[in-house]
Amino acid sequence: MQDKCYDIIYSNKEILTLITEEGVKLAKRQYSWDIANLHKTYRFMLSKRGYLTAQGFVNQTKLGRNLIRYYGDELLKYLNCEVKPGDANCWLRLLTSKHRAIFHPLKHILLLVFLQESVDSIKENENKSFFAFGEGPYPCLNPVAEHYGQRLIEDVQIKRDENTGNPRGLFVCEKCGFSYSRIGPDKDINDQFRYNKVIEYGPVWKEKLNYFINNENLSKKETARRLNVSIETVRRYLNGFEKQPKKEAPTIKKLDELKKRWLNLVEQYPNYSQNQLRELDKGLYTLLYYYAKEWLQQNSPKGKTYHNGNKRFNWEERDKQVLPLIKKAIEKILNEEKPIRVTLYRIAQEAGISGLKSKLEKMPETKQYILSKLESVEQFQLRRAKWAIEMIKKQGMHVSKSKVMEMANLHKASIETMSKIDKLIESYNC
Repeated sequence: MQDKCYDIIYSNKEILTLITEEGVKLAKRQYSWDIANLHKTYRFMLSKRGYLTAQGFVNQTKLGRNLIRYYGDELLKYLNCEVKPGDANCWLRLLTSKHRAIFHPLKHILLLVFLQESVDSIKENENKSFFAFGEGPYPCLNPVAEHYGQRLIEDVQIKRDENTGNPRGLFVCEKCGFSYSRIGPDKDINDQFRYNKVIEYGPVWKEKLNYFINNENLSKKETARRLNVSIETVRRYLNGFEKQPKKEAPTIKKLDELKKRWLNLVEQYPNYSQNQLRELDKGLYTLLYYYAKEWLQQNSPKGKTYHNGNKRFNWEERDKQVLPLIKKAIEKILNEEKPIRVTLYRIAQEAGISGLKSKLEKMPETKQYILSKLESVEQFQLRRAKWAIEMIKKQGMHVSKSKVMEMANLHKASIETMSKIDKLIESYNC
């Protein structure tokens, strides 16, 4: 037995020297790390070596297989650190997952040496992002939006790109509907301001296109230049605009109702210009613009600039009018098949009310109701987790943490949130 141990040590002398050196550093320098931060650092190190999937999971099979190949079964057994990749309780699997267990320092050192890292590099790699696209929020890249470049996109949906095998991220701006995809991983922060493909231009972009063509009478070429797209893209969307009325034209009765609503606005706000009226109800204006453009022009304020003057606007009445619309909008958001976070922008979009944020101070009842319904990131993640659990159970599958995380896209949830999700899963599996 003694000879066997000697053979193992002799054949792995270089590796054992590295392990010993790291152990000495650990003992002498008295390092102390927060478990949550250490887990993030390990994930960053794993991502550099290609052990994270496009969705952000650790490829445990690949990691375990390569670590065994690096150290050899005999040495791992001699160190009492055997690795069994398929075992859910394998120390390597637990060490590289969000687990609160305490592990022997030797196991940490084995992982670090294998990843060509050191005890010192833990500090150097602290707070570095292991995400393929960096940490959010991410910028909106809609070239015609006032908020272009602002970091409004809170989450990214990541899938494996079929052509390259690399992670492909989908970024959706809730404020303007612009969405784009990018092949990762990002090399630096500047990569966050590029995309490979626009998935959806959104209503703000389409409205700008319509405005350039019909209001400013710009050529397709100049419109394409201002929108930073090809002429073919402009033509394609213009053709879509032309076909839309024929497909979805409202009935005469419905159109009469829309016209009455517009006339009521004109009467209610006699000092408003056409643009100001449009801001009060963009959805109504858009429908009339497409289906009754001539009538709309004839029944809108003409030519001069209108001011509110000293006339007092009845915000109390407006508050009572808006509140039912808000309640209906929130109910619709909460009843979506796939969960959508209840945000102020989403509520305003669903209710068809522009500039809602700036008007809330003048509508106390509406404001109070909205504030009671807005979801924090954690609240939304928990609701999304419950939805994922229900979906998994409907499919007749066992509810596991990995399935819930993947279906609900919860890879960026905090440790506190994950703890609550663990309890949810436990309660469903009882």
